[in-house]
Amino acid sequence: MAAEKVIYHADGLTGEYLGSSLADPDPVVEKNWLIPANAFTEKPPEPEPGYAVIRTGATWKKVRDYRGTLYRTSDGTPSEHTSLGALPEGFTDIPRPDEDYLWSQGQWQLDEQAQTLREQTEGRVWRDAQIASVQWRRDRHRDESELERDHTLSAEHYKQLLGYLQALRDWPLSERFPGVEGRPQAPDWIAEQT
Repeated sequence: MAAEKVIYHADGLTGEYLGSSLADPDPVVEKNWLIPANAFTEKPPEPEPGYAVIRTGATWKKVRDYRGTLYRTSDGTPSEHTSLGALPEGFTDIPRPDEDYLWSQGQWQLDEQAQTLREQTEGRVWRDAQIASVQWRRDRHRDESELERDHTLSAEHYKQLLGYLQALRDWPLSERFPGVEGRPQAPDWIAEQT
């Protein structure tokens, strides 16, 4: 009788190859081996990245293995996948680069219209925040004028402030909108006080 017999184990539910071990000799029948359930004497093929080896019927075969995180092609939402086999319809294993990409022709493609719209929205949000952050200075100067009080801002600083507010309002009409490099720059004295 041969000294040892290698057997190859498969998962009882999925048929996935689990590993090998040595079979026990049959204590009753000479030259026989004890082969447990879901174990086979035929060697499976070597596994490859992205594939699993499973036992189906009397043979081993390679199947695609997409277990792990997949992404919905509709919106890029991640989802955990636990089954062996082909990539499920409506999913990809490629993460969506960002919200400006849409799934088309088997890949994420930049939607330039969506990107432009998002950048314009972000530009307007930034612009509105800048106006809100300095507008109180203009209002205070106007109130001081109406109350005939001394002004906190010099006439020159007030003029620069009004110019900055107007540049912020006009920026969305500029060719440089919504690029960050085209954003109006606050006068130095405002930046220093902020």
